[in-house]
Amino acid sequence: MIWRLGEPPPGEEVAPRRAEPVASPEPGWLRAPSPPEAAPAPLTPSSAAKFGAKRASRARREAGTLAHALLQHLPEVPAERRREAAERFLDSRAGILSARERESTIEQTLAALALPQLEPLFATGSRAEVSVAGAIPRFGSPDLTFAGRIDRLAVGEDAVWIADFKSGESSLSPHAAAYVAQLALYRAALAPLYPDRPIRALLVWLGDAQAIEIAPPTLDAALAAIATQPQMAAR
Repeated sequence: MIWRLGEPPPGEEVAPRRAEPVASPEPGWLRAPSPPEAAPAPLTPSSAAKFGAKRASRARREAGTLAHALLQHLPEVPAERRREAAERFLDSRAGILSARERESTIEQTLAALALPQLEPLFATGSRAEVSVAGAIPRFGSPDLTFAGRIDRLAVGEDAVWIADFKSGESSLSPHAAAYVAQLALYRAALAPLYPDRPIRALLVWLGDAQAIEIAPPTLDAALAAIATQPQMAAR
């Protein structure tokens, strides 16, 4: 005779147990009429303006993100096919951008790729979206650690090139000092790796296709100012 766990002994049958229903009173809201739905507030000129501003802000952010993606991938595409590749890319990714905004994004990207100052940064062997980390020694205090991502990096025989891409126009940016500080940190992270080569840092403004190289004394001053601040991150 074999008994199995969970089964009755041979020859016995066990009727399944049934849960007895438990009566409970109906809730008060069950048969009460539904409250009337509130009518949507009419659209006012001020709310329409706010909606338009939010949409424009979202569009600017999306255009900036897509421009960075194009600058990451288009250098690997032959020059004569870049526009076609950019159009296909935006057709599949640029959800809220209008046709005019997509065209503007493509034009800005292609104009940046054509800048002669950036030729080393888009040459064979250059890299995009390079993560870096480092530490700044501080007298009598713990080192100031930081981490970030360089938009474009190229290591040449005579120099190391780094670039950070920014949306908008160079003359309209209120954050230029912060952007210079960001490049100063990237430069500090790379300096121990390439002690025999200068590190040339550029800010690239996509709005007006401007590439501005930041002078080493300016980067040194920005790094010295950062060293006196509390713990921070590059991004």
